[in-house]
Amino acid sequence: MKGPAIAASLLVLIYSATALHGASQVQGQATAAPAFEVASIKPSNPDAANPLSAIPLILPSGAGRLTATNAPLRNLVLSAYELKDFELFGGPSWATSRRWDINAKAEKAEATPKEMMAMLQTLLAVRFKLKAHMETRDVPVGVLVVARSDGKLGSKLTVSTATCPSQEEIQAKAKEALSGGDPSALQALFSGECSISPVVNGGNLAGGLGMKLRGQPIATLVSMLTQMTGKKIQDKTGLTGRYDFELTFDPEVLMRMVSQLGINIPAGSLPPSNAPSLLTALQEQLGLKLENDKAPGEVLVIDSAELPTPD
Repeated sequence: MKGPAIAASLLVLIYSATALHGASQVQGQATAAPAFEVASIKPSNPDAANPLSAIPLILPSGAGRLTATNAPLRNLVLSAYELKDFELFGGPSWATSRRWDINAKAEKAEATPKEMMAMLQTLLAVRFKLKAHMETRDVPVGVLVVARSDGKLGSKLTVSTATCPSQEEIQAKAKEALSGGDPSALQALFSGECSISPVVNGGNLAGGLGMKLRGQPIATLVSMLTQMTGKKIQDKTGLTGRYDFELTFDPEVLMRMVSQLGINIPAGSLPPSNAPSLLTALQEQLGLKLENDKAPGEVLVIDSAELPTPD
């Protein structure tokens, strides 16, 4: 996969995390489970000549419709229950290897993305015979702190003068963009003086992968680090307001991120990079540090699932 393709994959992850972050519950037995009016499930057949066509996408497509392409069961469960990758355990051997295309329609054209995720839970229970339960486990967490005792920040982390919408406004607009079925519309939310953009330095990954953020709160960096490290990040920096960030790091961290999308990159396929590791870059460029810890967390455990009958 070329540098621009990986950068595009990274944008999908960032936008998804920013737009759809939330918490869901396993459906109880006492209430009627919401369901799609009609739904079709077929095995995926991505274009082998186009790496981006293999990226799993699970998005509302307007008028009460939900479309999933190239989506493994694991990705479908993560979306349906609004989980991070580290919040899901278990599953059959084919949970990441077998992919599916789903076209589903709600009875109400005005069904919200959250309502459709609840309907997707029902679809998984009925068509994939998914059985799962929530439990509390001690899970690894990262604690983000200011590295220096005197509180001085790195040269690539500065207070921003931009006037940007709140995180709540961004989430609302992002969900509205996604409900229209066009994920590319998200990019307009992260442009100009309030931007988030990946940069492939020198046009190839040997120079490292760069991220530029303008007018963003520390919460945006925390969301990104959650994706990059695969664990929950707790913000203990004490930093408030909005900041401009620039971060360049070894693209090896993307191996794990892209694997969340169901894309397997052969080991050694990335060129050697002279960029620092993510943790080193955080400390040298931003003046921040990630400390390892453990904390109790709610996770979803897949007990069993079956291959669906295509229709």
